[in-house]
Amino acid sequence: MKDKLVTISFIFSIIAILISIFTFLNTGGINDIKKQLYITKQDIEDIKKKTEIRMQNRSLLFDALNELAQSVDSLKFGNIIKSKNLINNAIEKIKSVENQIPEEKRNHLESIREEICNIYTRWGKNKTKSIKELEYQIIMLRIFEENI
Repeated sequence: MKDKLVTISFIFSIIAILISIFTFLNTGGINDIKKQLYITKQDIEDIKKKTEIRMQNRSLLFDALNELAQSVDSLKFGNIIKSKNLINNAIEKIKSVENQIPEEKRNHLESIREEICNIYTRWGKNKTKSIKELEYQIIMLRIFEENI
């Protein structure tokens, strides 16, 4: 009697599994899985692209930071022309990054760039004050670059 009950339970379980597999196949379960895999692949590719763009932007900002630091050094040594050229290069690099980041971050980066431009236009009046203001903006840009 026990063996018959076990056999009937086993057969009933196999039938239930077959019915569930058949239902899964009829309702398009495999297509749903394929769609989810495709969506996951697309998400991974999007993340990779965003990461590459982010790293390129960080690289450009890092180069701009180096040029700004060199500009400060040139200004300290009295080489105003070299300093202005370095600032112009840095500003161009910052502008190129602005076009590739979300609006919220773009506004923040624009304000940093505009302040650097303002310092640049007031250059000759008070050299020490200009250097300190530029060094402060370099710090702000460095913080921005690390958090981009």
